[in-house]
Amino acid sequence: MEYLFENIDILDPVDGEKRNMYVGVEGTGICWLSDKAPQEPAKRVINGKNRLLIPGLKNTHTHIAMTALRGVCDDQNLNEWLFGSIIPVEDRMTPEMIMISAQMGLLEAAAGGTTAICDMYACAPQLARSVRALGMRGNIGNVPLCTQNFSLDDCSVVETEQLLAEFWGDTFITPVCGVHSVHTTCPEVWDWVRKLEARYPVPLIMHMSEAREDVETCRKQYGDTPAAVLEANGLFANQPLVAHGVWVDARDLEILARNRVSLAHCPVSNLKLASGIAPVTEYLAHGINVSVGTDGVASNNSLDLFEEMKYAVLLQKYRSGNAQVLDSQQVFQFATTNACQALGYKNCGRIAIGYDADLAMLDLDRPGLIPQRNLLSNLIYCTNASDVRLTMVRGRIIYENGDYPNVDKEKIIRQFHDDVMPLLYS
Repeated sequence: MEYLFENIDILDPVDGEKRNMYVGVEGTGICWLSDKAPQEPAKRVINGKNRLLIPGLKNTHTHIAMTALRGVCDDQNLNEWLFGSIIPVEDRMTPEMIMISAQMGLLEAAAGGTTAICDMYACAPQLARSVRALGMRGNIGNVPLCTQNFSLDDCSVVETEQLLAEFWGDTFITPVCGVHSVHTTCPEVWDWVRKLEARYPVPLIMHMSEAREDVETCRKQYGDTPAAVLEANGLFANQPLVAHGVWVDARDLEILARNRVSLAHCPVSNLKLASGIAPVTEYLAHGINVSVGTDGVASNNSLDLFEEMKYAVLLQKYRSGNAQVLDSQQVFQFATTNACQALGYKNCGRIAIGYDADLAMLDLDRPGLIPQRNLLSNLIYCTNASDVRLTMVRGRIIYENGDYPNVDKEKIIRQFHDDVMPLLYS
C-alpha cells in the first residue's frame, strides 16, 4: 500500500470515534481500516500519535478569488457592502489578479483540511486548472449576473462552454451552471440555463433568499418568492444547490424539498452581513440536505470550515432555545457526507474501506484540545483550521506541515504581494 496511518484516532461522521487505528491508502482509496496493523508493508508510514484523522471537509459555497478582498469592508449590510464597497474594487481586478488571488485562497483552504470547493466567480476555467494542479476537487462555474441585455457573448456563457469542453467527465473538476440569484438576473438568463441543461445535465448552483431585501425585490419584480420563481422557471432541474436560504417560509421549504435541493449554509457570512440566521432545523425537518460553506473571504473573513460548523450548531440552539435541537454529529455530516451528496460525489466523505482517501489529519497536542475525552466535541467546539497538519485528496497529499507538494507556495505568495496588492490598493 502507498500510505499507512498507524496508531491514529479516527472520527467518522457515521460510525463515530475509534482509537489507535490503522488506516491504509492504496491508489485513490482507503484499503485498510483496523485496530491491527496490516501484514502488507506501506511505502510510507505516518505516525498517528496525538493525531486525529477525519474525512476531508467540503466547502459548498465559495468565491475563492475574493481572497484579495479580505478586509476591504466590514460592518455593512449585504447590498451596501456588495454594491457600494466590493464591486467597485472588483472592477479593478484583471484576470491575472483574479487568478493569483484564487490560488492564495486555495492554499488557505487546503491548509485547513478542505478537499473540495463549490465556487462561482469569474475566470472559472483558469480556476479549475489551478484546483486540479493543487490536487483538490472543485465544482466550478461562472454563473451569470445580468439583469438586462443578456447575450451569448456574456463572459459567463463563454466560460461555461470552455469548462464543459475541457472538464466534462473530469475526475477532479465538475463544471456547474446556474444563476447568480433571481433578483440579479433576468428571464433571458434563465432561458439560457434551461437550454444548456438540455445539452449537458450539469449541477445547478445559485444564491437564494440571502437577505430580506432579496425576497422583497423578487416579489416586486416577479410576484413570488425566489424559491417559487426558480422552480417555475426550471432552474431546479438537476442536482440544485442553493447558498444561504435565510429568508424562506413553509411553502418555500416544500418547494425545495420536492425538487431535492441542497442548502449551502453559510452562518458566519450571514452573521457578518446582518443577513440573518437560516432556519436549518426547519430544512432538516423537511428532509432537505444541508451542507456548509464559508462564502467569500470578503464577507467571512476566512475559509475555516471548523469555525463554520461551530457557528452552525450554536446558532440553531440560540434560535430555538433548545440545546438539543442540533448536535455535533449532524453538523460534522454537513461538512462531509451531506456535502458530498450536495456536490454529487460518490463513495466519499467517510473513513471506510472502499471510500475515496479524502482525508485531513489534525494535531491534538495543544492545550486547547486537551483532554480528548470526546473527539467529536473537541472537533466541533475547539478545533480550528490551524490544527490541520495534512490534507489528502483521492490518496494524494496536497498539504503537509506548511508545504504543498504540487504547487509553488512561495511563488504564489510573492506574486500576490507584487502583482495584486499594489494595483488593488494603490
